[in-house]
Order: sequence, then structure tokens, then C-alpha cells
Amino acid sequence: TLDSSLQDVKIKTERKKYGGGFSWNFAKDLELSGSYHREDKDGLETIAGIFGTNGGNPRAAILPRPVDFTTQDADLTLTYNRPMLQAQLNYHMSLFNDNQSSLRWQSPFLVPPGGEGNLALEPDNSAHHISGIRGLPAAPMTRVTGSFSYGRLFQNDTFQPYSINAGLAPVPLPRNSLDGDVTTLHGTLGFSAQPLPKTDVGLKYTFDDRDNNTPQDVYLTVPNDSAAQTPGLDNERARINRPYSRRSHKVEADAGYWVLPSTKVGVGYDFETINRDFTEVDNTYEHTGRVKVRSTPVSFANGWVEYAFSKRTGSDYVSNKPFLASHTDALIADLTATAPEDLFENNPFLRKFYIADRNRHLVKGAVTVIPTDQVTLGLSGSYSNSDYPNSVLGLTHMTYGSVTGDTSFTPIESVVLSGFVTWERSKYDVTNYQRGSASIVPTDMLDPTLFWTETSTDYALTVGAEVEWEAIKDRLTLSADYAFSRTTTDFEFKPGSGVTASPVPNLHSTLHSFGIKGEYKIQDDLSVKLGYRIEKYDSDDFAQNGIEAIPRVLTLGDTAPHYVSHVVWTSIVYHF
Repeated sequence: TLDSSLQDVKIKTERKKYGGGFSWNFAKDLELSGSYHREDKDGLETIAGIFGTNGGNPRAAILPRPVDFTTQDADLTLTYNRPMLQAQLNYHMSLFNDNQSSLRWQSPFLVPPGGEGNLALEPDNSAHHISGIRGLPAAPMTRVTGSFSYGRLFQNDTFQPYSINAGLAPVPLPRNSLDGDVTTLHGTLGFSAQPLPKTDVGLKYTFDDRDNNTPQDVYLTVPNDSAAQTPGLDNERARINRPYSRRSHKVEADAGYWVLPSTKVGVGYDFETINRDFTEVDNTYEHTGRVKVRSTPVSFANGWVEYAFSKRTGSDYVSNKPFLASHTDALIADLTATAPEDLFENNPFLRKFYIADRNRHLVKGAVTVIPTDQVTLGLSGSYSNSDYPNSVLGLTHMTYGSVTGDTSFTPIESVVLSGFVTWERSKYDVTNYQRGSASIVPTDMLDPTLFWTETSTDYALTVGAEVEWEAIKDRLTLSADYAFSRTTTDFEFKPGSGVTASPVPNLHSTLHSFGIKGEYKIQDDLSVKLGYRIEKYDSDDFAQNGIEAIPRVLTLGDTAPHYVSHVVWTSIVYHF
């Protein structure tokens, strides 16, 4: 009776955002400003719901899920600005509320009989940040700057039960909520000076810390409302949450020398170390050296070019550290004694690219030409080549290149025309291994015939243009802009002799974006702004197009994403 039960559903969301702000110069060199915005989002999106306990017996459905979000943001800033001292103090608050805490649905399959499922949706949370910036001269031709930021993030929404079927969960949750608590601390200290007439130097230190104080507990999970909870701490379903923390230190040193009145040569060195919890690598260390040349050979043209080389290494890569941290000591002891190969969820030869050893070359530069007072031409680009020398499996090589040309033209004083074109290419080489159901430990020798590589290349072309017109001098300004973007992803597979691979089609997407806006000054202290934007997106994805049925999965008959988005906005500004 499935066909007679099917009905259309419109996946659609709508956002409404409104707010306001103010700025007040209540004393000389002192300004107090603030803003508040609220956004309400409602409608339907999609989510996957599943019944089953392992990879061999799932029953799944793509479900329409309710969206009923409210986000509130508020800022309050105090600024002090004098030639000898600049300082700013800011407080930011963000509150998120989901008016739908969970999604409950009936199984469309006969398994489990009469079963119902329950999924938790996005939890309520809040974030608070205090930040400050200060800059002052320490001596002639010398300046010291500093900034700091302190934040607290909280998430204390009530947990959903292990299962809505009470018979599946005789053991209660260890706590009623996550009691999520994260503290962030960020600070910078900078020093710049000109010790000699043609020489300048700079030094900067950055500290960034994310301390996750969320308590850890053992959760005796119930998979997909489908299997009875297994009591005891020595079973594979007993899991421990991992509150990730991260701390980094970075030092940047720069020096520049004017070799000619129009040409400056600069060199620099950076060092960054990052410590992470519950990841395969405890510490990473990255060294970067830079050289940069900036020149203005003629009065109407200038340019610069920079080369940088960075080398990242790390402490020992322990491939199963996350597994060990998220399972109980009792289970680890049992597996160590009986099945040590089960201590490895992922292939132990795999390396995650963001913590793997890496060597990177980067070249970038830009040229600006102003042939007349009415015309400006610009050309910029960058190219990077990254190699992961110690990654047997995973991302082993990546290149990225981009070129952008832009121009602006002022035919008359009240009209400005501008445009740009950008071309980008990203290439990723990934080495894979067809392991099947075989267990692999770090001491194993991998079969060379089961290796296969995938090369994916992304191409993107983006073109944009804008016109701005001061229709009524000092009273009415109108503008319009248009942008077009097209991306293509190409795949190439090279299988080993023991692997069979088939080619797949390319992926394509296009985006058209058009907007108009206007600002009208009703009087010197009062103005109103109004704008409209429309975006049209289309994509072509072989993994989604033409998929009418998937065994044991009930879909919504989706095709690759296509949408049209409309945004209307307005604001009023009053000076007093």
C-alpha cells in the first residue's frame, strides 16, 4: 500500500530578520554603540531516520523535519580614540532557541513491528564574548598593539531518552543534560618599529585556547530505537563523550627594507604549535618562511609578489586514540586480551589531512594599474602546492590556483561601474585501500594490488558586475549587481590490479545572483535603505538524479538541489 500512501511535501524554509542599532558620542573621543538582531526561521528541511542495529539490517527513510529556530544577537561597544591611544571594549551575546526539541516518526517498514523512532533536534544554546583592543605608541616610530577575547558557550538542553520504547532502556541516562560548557580565550600582542630610516620590523604573538569543560560520562546507547540496551561497562555500545579542547601559540616576525625609493623587500618567519585533546596527534608544529617584494615602478602602477614555504610535523600518530578515549577501560581490556584488531575502527595507515605532516609552497601576488583618473585595473592570483609525505592513505597531494581580474570605471562623477572575473582550480589526490571486512593493525603488510587512487579536480568560474549611481546628489543613491558562478568537479580513478573501478560523471552547479538596493536621505539626520536580492541555484549530481528506489531506504524522490531564494530587506538610520 506504499504507493497509495505517498503524498507531495514541499521542502521550504523562510527567514525573517529584524533589528536595530545606535551609536552615541557621549563625550569627546568616546563613543558607545550597540545593536540587536533577531532572526526567525521556520519551514521544513530533511533528515534521515533509521531503524536497525548494524550495517546489514537497516531500514531508513528520508523524513521532512520541522524547522522552528530563533536566533538573537546583541552587541555593545565602547570606543576611545585619540592620536596617542586607541582602545575598544566589546560585549557580544548570541542566544539560539529551537522550538522543536525532537522529531518522532512511525516506521514505514514491518521492521521493527509497529516501531517508532525519535531523534533529538538542535539543542538550545548560548554564547557570550568580551573582547578588547588597544594600541599606543611606545616610543618615536614604535607602536605596541594588543587584543584579547574571553568567551563562554553553554548548552544545557534536556536530553531525549535513550529510547521512546521504555522496554529497550532499563538503565537510565547518567545525567539529564549535557551541561555543555566551553571557555575560549584569545589574545594578541604586537610590536612594530622603524629602527632605521629604510627599515621596519614587526613581531606578533597570538594565543588561542578553547577549553571544553563539559563533563564526561558513560552512555549505554540504544541504537536507532531498535535493540535492547546492554547493561555493563564492558560492551561495545557503552560510549564516553569526548569534550574536545584545543590550544595554540603562534609567533610571527617580519622585517622590511627599502632597497630603492620605490621598492621594498620583506622577509618573515612564523611558528605555530597546536595541542589537541582526543585526536590522533597530540601536538603539531608548523614553521613558515616568507619573502615579499613590493614596488611602485611608475606613478600609475604598483604591485607585489610573495613566496612562502611551510612545513608541518607532529607528535606520534596514534590512529586509534579516539577509539580508546571513547570506550570504557573494561571493554579495552577485554579486546586487548581477546581481539586486539577490534581496537582499530579506521585503517591505521590512514592520516587525517589537518593533522598530518605537510609541506606547502605558496606564491601569490597582485598588480594595480590606474591609466586614467576614471579607470582602475587589477590582476591578482595565488598558487599553492601541498604534499603529505608520510600519509600512506588519505589526502597525499593538493594544489590550488586562482586568478582574478577586476576593473572599475567612472564615466561621470555620479556613476561608478565595476566588474570582476575569477577562475579557480583545486586538485586533490587521495590514496585508498580496499580492505573489505578484513581487520588491519599497524604491523600488517598491505596488499599492493588493493590500493587505488582518486583524483578530484574542482573548476570554478565566477563573473560579477555592479553599477552605482548617485541619482540625486547627497540625497538618493541606487545600485545593482549581478554575479554568475559555475563549478565542475571531475573524478579520475586508478585502481590496483585487485580492484575494479568504474568511471562516474562530472558534477556541475550554477548560481545566478542579482540584487538592487537604494538609499534615500530624507533629511540630513535621517535616511532609509531598501534592497532586494534573488538567487537561483541549479546542480547536477549523479548520486541524486534519477534515483527512484534504494533497497531498504524510502526517499522523498529527491533530485540534486535546485532552489530560488528571495531576500527583501530595509533599514532606517537616524543620527542625533
